[in-house]
Amino acid sequence: MSWNGRLICFGVTLAVSAVLLVLPSYRGETVSTSVNRDVTAREGLHARMVDVDGPRAILVLGFPLLVAFLPVAFRRLTRAAAVVMTLFVLIGSMTVGLFYIPSALLLVWAGWGSPARAS
Repeated sequence: MSWNGRLICFGVTLAVSAVLLVLPSYRGETVSTSVNRDVTAREGLHARMVDVDGPRAILVLGFPLLVAFLPVAFRRLTRAAAVVMTLFVLIGSMTVGLFYIPSALLLVWAGWGSPARAS
């Protein structure tokens, strides 16, 4: 894959991380009741990942960015980055990992899918 393809992979990863950082990803509801258990008020709550998890969320979302940036800076690390990103997707599949499937697929394609060009 050309340098542009590796840069596209980094762009996709950056977009996913930005969306997860900015958009509300948690939802809850607060219900107030009276003594006889009648509902008096109901309020919906929405929170961003940073609001709930704190600075740790930035580290979690920054890790895939670092992994996706490695092939842009060092072409020889493309396959290693593909393996690490795939492991991140599998390990984090119950939380944010599934959002990075496109990045993992692009890195796998960059590392093994594109044929080597003969000089």
